[in-house]
Amino acid sequence: MMPVIGARTSFHIVVLCLLSTLAAVLTAGCGTPQASATPVPIPPTFIRHTDTAAGVSVSYPPDWVTDIESFQASVESRNEILRGEGYYVHPGISELLFGAGRRTEGGYSPSLTIFVDAFPGLVTPQQYIGLARDDIVEGVKWISDSEVQNGKTEAVMAVYEYPDNGGPARNYMLVATRGRVALVFNCTVYAPFTETEQQECLTVVRSAEIFSP
Repeated sequence: MMPVIGARTSFHIVVLCLLSTLAAVLTAGCGTPQASATPVPIPPTFIRHTDTAAGVSVSYPPDWVTDIESFQASVESRNEILRGEGYYVHPGISELLFGAGRRTEGGYSPSLTIFVDAFPGLVTPQQYIGLARDDIVEGVKWISDSEVQNGKTEAVMAVYEYPDNGGPARNYMLVATRGRVALVFNCTVYAPFTETEQQECLTVVRSAEIFSP
């Protein structure tokens, strides 16, 4: 599965990236915000981040801190997986575009990362999510996935959990593609996470849009 997302420390980022490349059997979530085609309203207080060079934008809460450097440790692990034999149809290369989150004692939770994964061949959001879901690893729980429409952006969103030192971490992942490029928006909450934090992550990833750079 797609490597993921922010972490509490740089060490945890690397470990969690590897764990989150895996997915498990489809399981229904209980009392959890789910992905859907219904538009999610963005609070007016949220900050809008726009990367005109990459052609991506996303909104996040005003108390989150931008900290790309802390999330940079995940990039090499992600690239090792993308270059691995049998990964999707083509090997790829990944680049971190953005990282932010709410600072905690252990790092950031919730946390947001945006990756751009470049492939030599065409890739669709359905391919990206579908092949990820086919991997089955003990301890990782796939909760839901669905096609969504974010403004003019057609995407697929998935929600899953994976083990973390303090308990399960839940990731909200939205994937949109542009030809040979996959743009991956991840928002992760770490235990003990609240329903408010889950809703916050859902709102953040559903605010994501891509456009021609």
